[in-house]
Amino acid sequence: MYLDKEISKDIIKELSPFINFDLNIIDHSGIIVASTDNKRENTKHQGANILITKNLSILCIYSDDMYEGCKKGVNLPIVFENRTIGVIGITGEPDDALKYGRILQKMTEMLIYENFDSTQKNNKENCDFMLVTDLIHGRVNNDAPTTVESLIRAGLRAEGPFIVALFSFCKSPSSEKEDNLDLIRNNIVKDYVMDHFNTHHILCARNENSYIMISNYSAKKLIEIIELLSSSMKNHYNIEPVCSIGGEYNEYIDIPKSYNEALIVNNHIPLGVEGIFQFSIVILDLVIHQISVTHKKNLFYQVFKECNKDEINEICDFTIAYFECNGSLSQLAENEYIHKNTVQYRINKIKKKTTLDIRKYHDLFVLYLAASYNNELPSDI
Repeated sequence: MYLDKEISKDIIKELSPFINFDLNIIDHSGIIVASTDNKRENTKHQGANILITKNLSILCIYSDDMYEGCKKGVNLPIVFENRTIGVIGITGEPDDALKYGRILQKMTEMLIYENFDSTQKNNKENCDFMLVTDLIHGRVNNDAPTTVESLIRAGLRAEGPFIVALFSFCKSPSSEKEDNLDLIRNNIVKDYVMDHFNTHHILCARNENSYIMISNYSAKKLIEIIELLSSSMKNHYNIEPVCSIGGEYNEYIDIPKSYNEALIVNNHIPLGVEGIFQFSIVILDLVIHQISVTHKKNLFYQVFKECNKDEINEICDFTIAYFECNGSLSQLAENEYIHKNTVQYRINKIKKKTTLDIRKYHDLFVLYLAASYNNELPSDI
């Protein structure tokens, strides 16, 4: 770690408001790289060389001609990871300057550590972004040791499952903090999601206004994690993510499949809608809505040609409820607050009116397709 000139200038700018003395930062070679006195920048400071060479804890200079390029004042080492990387100098009467010496020394070291951490963090995020991009686009070698090493270094396991999620944040209609949304995206998401999740078998990278997550968790566990994040964001900032999740695969070479599935889901989520959408669950609805209007009309007519409007509505509502209960008659009866015998009666009635037996998978699928078009097609079909 060496003192960067621009970083040193920033440190001088941060510290100068707290003291009425001139300040200098000198690098490990004894050159003043930043100063409140611009004339002294890029000049030699012999006192700093002596302090670093002799490993002194402090060097007081009592006259301007005591050392080459020096003025009276106090000079203290800047230590980073147990190594002196430079010197902070305070120009003025040594007894007066000494009062501020240790404080300014510690403040300088703290600022350097903060800058180092920030740089390391940015470097990691850049590496993570490159790895995520390579993985989702299939730009990795199958079974290559370097790929496995990269996965492990990034906090992922080399073994599955692998699953990709895409998410971004959209405003709640009642949000009063619209002006702060960008700040929330940049700070809260970055700190909470990227810092936290990247250490827990989730690799996260920012892509323009959205985030790409590659996870070793199962879909169920990943959804739980995202729901916690969603709840936290909703409670504190009245926003929550819209998230699309691809399929779950055992090999990292299949990550592009999961990514493309998440992308398909994401592209079909209406603007302004919040929530978590999983490919394996919404794929049926996506397929349904890809069918042409003509085919929808034909199917709807064939299924309900013997029914009036009230009967159509009743059958459609019952079919969707039956589908969502996975065919469980007891669950359906409980949800609809009706007796099991009533459920059985309605099943028989549907078969009589449509010739379709809702208890058979093929017939259930046809009924569900037709029912999903009930509110989509004109009432005169």
